[in-house]
Amino acid sequence: DIIGNNYKSFQRGATLWGTARYTNKRYSLYLGANGRYTSMWRRGLFRKGLFPDNSYGNSEKLNYLTWGVKAGGDYRITGRHMFTFNTYFATNPPLFRNSFLSPRTRNSVTEDLQEETIFSGDISYILRTPVVKGRVTAYYTKFMNQTDVTSFYYDEENTLVNFATTNIDKENYGLELGAEVTIATGLTVNATASLGQFLWVNNPDITITQDNSTAVLKTSDIWIKYFRQSGIPQTALALGLEYNSSKFWWAGVTGSYYDNIYLDFNPVTRAKNDQGYYPNWKQQTKVDPNFLIDIFIGKSWEINDLYI
Repeated sequence: DIIGNNYKSFQRGATLWGTARYTNKRYSLYLGANGRYTSMWRRGLFRKGLFPDNSYGNSEKLNYLTWGVKAGGDYRITGRHMFTFNTYFATNPPLFRNSFLSPRTRNSVTEDLQEETIFSGDISYILRTPVVKGRVTAYYTKFMNQTDVTSFYYDEENTLVNFATTNIDKENYGLELGAEVTIATGLTVNATASLGQFLWVNNPDITITQDNSTAVLKTSDIWIKYFRQSGIPQTALALGLEYNSSKFWWAGVTGSYYDNIYLDFNPVTRAKNDQGYYPNWKQQTKVDPNFLIDIFIGKSWEINDLYI
């Protein structure tokens, strides 16, 4: 039996896109564009007693016309030296899970819901020689007007709440490097490095709504400008040695180092109180760096033209 809550989520859309490319002996260019229509809505299959007029049937339909443009190319100095570049500018509709405050219980749409805007670009230098192969890339990406909705138990009010964060801006930028050096027949050294900054770059707005009513418990901003995005190392280094034998076996060892890893933070403790202060504000927690060693060895056999 279905008890308490039941609903379906709907999302329909269509995309029109096109690309063009020009190539000659020295360089190549490309251009691409797309237009997208998206419509999404919730259909409640259960009339909830707490929301008798806002839980059953179709919600408001959220319609978006979004677009994207990308362009780039490469320039070949010689057969061994090349530059590449890519740019991207686009808008995206918000995700369904962030478009409704509590799709589990009702049809209410998130306040101040906006299309996300993305700007991104990168440029690379590529080296290809018989002994050394390498690549250096510099990149920058900015995300604007993102929305995020979560639900959790709010100790201060002793109730389950819907926590909507809107007007989120983030920036990712940094350098990526990779190289492979052949030091003898079958023996290579590999090195990679990723040095980045992945930041929240504004103080987004929050709305805290009680889950079992329509009461708004708090509206504020949260003081997190220049906090680090959590969940990924912002510095990663690796160095490896690999041998491939002509007798169909191989072995290698790789050491990896990860640093600048930050835990996710509780946005409630970064919000203002009724007097306009941040009494519970604290710095973001940084995780200790980690080191990892990978050792691998393998062998293949040829049996009647079959490799295993």
